[in-house]
Amino acid sequence: MKAIEHLAWLAAGLLLGVLVGLLVIRRDAPPPFPAPTALIPAGIAIALMVWAWQVRRFKAGKRESVSGVPVAALALSSSRGGVLLLGLFGAVVLAYWTTGSSDYVHSQMLASGAATLASAVLAVCGIIAERWCRL
Repeated sequence: MKAIEHLAWLAAGLLLGVLVGLLVIRRDAPPPFPAPTALIPAGIAIALMVWAWQVRRFKAGKRESVSGVPVAALALSSSRGGVLLLGLFGAVVLAYWTTGSSDYVHSQMLASGAATLASAVLAVCGIIAERWCRL
């Protein structure tokens, strides 16, 4: 995937994050982010890298029969989805950061920050897996 496509997905995520951030700033009911939110993108990234590593070993002739098509599809969706979530959670972190300080805001900022980091890891793993699954 070209870098411009990643930027478009990042922009879409930032737009979603700004909309959620407006809810935070207006003090409406923003969606709460539970602390384990970051485990989902992190778990997908780990599974993707394990699966993509098998494809890489197959391409190097060190492993027998493995289908790379599902891995490539997951890699493509992970890179795009990771960048989209990166923009979303990053904008939410900034929105919570500007609203003030309370225990709730700090917990939400930490949960959103961890999800932002996990989304960045997912995006990077997706890009690496895309490269490994390329013909």
